[in-house]
Amino acid sequence: MHRVPHCWATTESSVGKLTVSRDSGKVYIQLDGGEKLELGATSETELFLKGDVEKFSFVKGTDGKITMMKFEEIGRIYKIPKVK
Repeated sequence: MHRVPHCWATTESSVGKLTVSRDSGKVYIQLDGGEKLELGATSETELFLKGDVEKFSFVKGTDGKITMMKFEEIGRIYKIPKVK
């Protein structure tokens, strides 16, 4: 993944603030300051939580910049807007 966005929040559910980060070539997701969990990638915009069924995808706007992240968990999809 070339550009990893960093901070996301949602008001749609109790998911809370999500932070996506890179460290030593690996991508992680962290919920409200909790444990960092490693993500795997099937493409530049499609990610999954290693060892689990949750899926994440980045949505790009017409300018090619990432504007939103979708979080899919057991048949439910949360649309999470980018904070910064």
